[in-house]
Amino acid sequence: MFEINKDKIRRILVIRTDKIGRMGPAARYYGLGEALLNIPAIRALKQNCNASVLALVNPAVAELLRGAAEIDQILIFDENRWRKNPFARLKLIWQLRRMRFDLAVIFNPTKRFHILSFFAGIPERLGYDRKWSFLLTHKIEDKKSLGQKHEVEYNLDLVRHIGIDTDEKKISIAIDKEDNRFVENLLSKYAIRDKDLIFAIHPHSSNPAKTWPKENFAYVIDALRSKFAAKVVVIGAAGESSAVNDLISLTKYRPVNLSGKLTLKQLAAFLKKCALLISNDSGPVHIAAAMERSVIAIFGRNDPGVGPVRWGPWGEGHIILHKHPGCEPCLDRSCPRSFKCLSLTTPEEVLKAVENRLSQ
Repeated sequence: MFEINKDKIRRILVIRTDKIGRMGPAARYYGLGEALLNIPAIRALKQNCNASVLALVNPAVAELLRGAAEIDQILIFDENRWRKNPFARLKLIWQLRRMRFDLAVIFNPTKRFHILSFFAGIPERLGYDRKWSFLLTHKIEDKKSLGQKHEVEYNLDLVRHIGIDTDEKKISIAIDKEDNRFVENLLSKYAIRDKDLIFAIHPHSSNPAKTWPKENFAYVIDALRSKFAAKVVVIGAAGESSAVNDLISLTKYRPVNLSGKLTLKQLAAFLKKCALLISNDSGPVHIAAAMERSVIAIFGRNDPGVGPVRWGPWGEGHIILHKHPGCEPCLDRSCPRSFKCLSLTTPEEVLKAVENRLSQ
C-alpha cells in the first residue's frame, strides 16, 4: 500500500465506462451493475479527501448516477467519437487538463484511459497493472477474474491501495419526485395499487449464456398469478420488447408489460414498489438491490470471474440460483451444451425461493 497525501487532493476524476456498441438490444442495461458497484469506492474517496469528484461514464449509466451524493459532476464519454474522431480525443484531453485534477482513479483498465489521464496531466493516477499500466503512478494486480469476492470489495481494494477506505458500503439511487409520480400514474392505468403484491420479472439479457428459458419464465409468471394473486410486471429495455412479447404469448395470465416504458430512474422507482425481482444476471438486479428490494437472481456460466460471488446482488435478503453442470472450461456464448447450467434451475426452484423470501 502507498498512502497518498490526502490534504493535497482537491479534484478527483473517477473513470468507469464499458463498451456498449456490440451489446445489441439490451445495451441500455449494460454496464449498470459495473457503475453502481463502484459507489462505495467513490464514497471512500469523497469521505477521505476534501475534494470534488467528477465521474467519466458512458451515456447508458449517466442518468442513474445523477444525484448521487458521492459525485459532484458527470462527464459523458462518447466511445464512438473517441474511436472515430482524433479531434474529439484531443478536445477531451484538453478539457480534463484545464480542470486540473489531482487524482485519477481508473476502475476499468484500458489503454485509452491510461493515455487519457497521463496526457491530461493528472499527477496521481491509480489503476490496475494491465494495458499500458506504465502510465500509472499507483497500480495493483487485477485479480477480479478469480471471482473470490464481490465486485464492491474489488473496487474498494483499488482505493485501499492508496490508504483510502470506508465502512459505509451501501449502494443507493437518488430518485426524483417526478419519477415517483410518473410510476404511480403509470401503474394506476393498469389498476395496480400500492397495497398489491407486485412481482417484477426481467427475462432478458444481452448474452444467451445468461438467459433463462422463456418457457420457464412463462411458467413462473402464471404460477405467481394463480398462487399468490400477485400483480406480475415484466420489465425490459426498449430493444427487448420483441423478446418480452414472445414470452408473454406463452402465458395464461397476461402480465403487465412495461418493457421500454421506463427510464432508468423510473425503473428504480418502480422496483421500490415491488415485493421482489426475479431476473437473469443483468443490470436491473443491481438497481433492485440498491432500492433495497429482494432479488431472486438466476445465474449460468461456470466461470468465477463472471459468477455470482463477484456479480450477485449486493446486500442482504437475496437468493441466487446457480447450478454447476460439470463442464470445463465454460465456453460462455459458444456453449455446446445448450446452456445446461441455466436449464438445470427449474421453475419450481424459483417458486420455492419466492415462498422463502415472502415468509421472511
